[in-house]
Amino acid sequence: MDKKGFTLIELMISISLLSIVLIFMMNTLVKLRDTSLASGEETNLLVGQAIISKTINNDIILNGGVSSYECTDNFIELTLMNNETRYIELNEETNNLEANTVITYRNPSLSEAILVRKLDDKYSFDKFVCEQINEDISRIRINFKENESIISYSEIFITKFEELKTIGEKILADNTAQSDAGISFGSTSESDGTVGLYYTSDTTKTENGEVVYYYRGAVTNNYLVFGDYCWRIVRTVEDGSVRLRYGGEATQNGETYTCPQTGTTVSIGEEEIHESAGAGFYYTEYKESLIKTGVENWYRDNIAPNTSLANLVEDTPYCSDGTYEQVLAFETDFGSTYDDYYGAYNRLSNNNSTPQYKCEEASYGYTVAKGDLTYPIGLLTADEVAYAGAQINGIDSNYLSIGADYWTMSVAQYLHSIETVYWFNVNSNAGLSLSNALNTIHLVPAISLKRSAKVERGTGLYNDPYVIKTN
Repeated sequence: MDKKGFTLIELMISISLLSIVLIFMMNTLVKLRDTSLASGEETNLLVGQAIISKTINNDIILNGGVSSYECTDNFIELTLMNNETRYIELNEETNNLEANTVITYRNPSLSEAILVRKLDDKYSFDKFVCEQINEDISRIRINFKENESIISYSEIFITKFEELKTIGEKILADNTAQSDAGISFGSTSESDGTVGLYYTSDTTKTENGEVVYYYRGAVTNNYLVFGDYCWRIVRTVEDGSVRLRYGGEATQNGETYTCPQTGTTVSIGEEEIHESAGAGFYYTEYKESLIKTGVENWYRDNIAPNTSLANLVEDTPYCSDGTYEQVLAFETDFGSTYDDYYGAYNRLSNNNSTPQYKCEEASYGYTVAKGDLTYPIGLLTADEVAYAGAQINGIDSNYLSIGADYWTMSVAQYLHSIETVYWFNVNSNAGLSLSNALNTIHLVPAISLKRSAKVERGTGLYNDPYVIKTN
């Protein structure tokens, strides 16, 4: 989402820093008043001090404040909140206390310094002095000397603000993660009382043995706004990105957002896997499905045109597990008929349900880079839904419910005996069901935010969702 002005936080930062600058400027004006009868050199000195302070402080304000700094007698490095760097330096002749000592304020991305100030013959610069005013505010004094006596100084105030957390850091900071070692996934989250943020204790079920953090049960603090849209945080992905499920359009009132909690507004429309019978293999292949076309068209129209949004979406794999086992359905005098039962069904269809995040075969992990997808968007898998608390034909209260059926990207069965393909869907009771591939039900997309995406504000509640910084 492109901003059209200052956010509340930026406005508060600006007011805070401007107030400090104004206080300094008032002090300078008092000095100027007191020295109105002094020599022209003294007056020029005071004016010079004001210019130095104003130039540097204004630059700090425009870039959101300072996240960190290092200070020595003749060199200061400032790291601004936008990750740019500034340097304040005294030249090599500083210690000679010559009249030609020079202070430089420079931006390394520019070919020349932002400010170079040279003193009158009577005065020189002395060393920098950094002072801590309180926990959040420091002051840099640039001293001015006449012969060996410090007669005045220029002030630069550094207000430090906490670095914005990435979405992954924010999830861990705001929740107490629990091991899932004691969870029986043959039970729903409601029946076993599991709710909150969990992490995978069995890393054989994740890609490259990475720990995955995921939400389970009726959690209420995983709402997020990205662009003008609400999402629910589902889990961290093994590559460091964060998987989100679409959550409807956000309602904005000033700097405040509110997200839908349920209902079919948490959907981009309805679709079927394939439009007619006789498609054979393609009933079981996500890459050739209408649901893939539906979510990619939504991304094309709503995310892709906005570069600041698209740049934060990771091209991480979306697994539509196509591995299957054949089981004898019946025998006749003319031969045997076998039905195909796919990976997700085999993992989730018993009381010892064992979901996994790892894609059984890498070839079924679809990405744009490999040419499988047009845009980096997909649907949740049945395994992801099971981790969130669902069970086949179970009734649950987990956060993925929208009060209506919607597709996952996991195929379940191809029953050759009746020429019917079934896919997993999240049902209106927040459980997993099997739906005929020719049925028309809701589409609720999933995307992955890059690990570098930062949270600007919010607590994760539906009326105070996390807001992702997009510029």
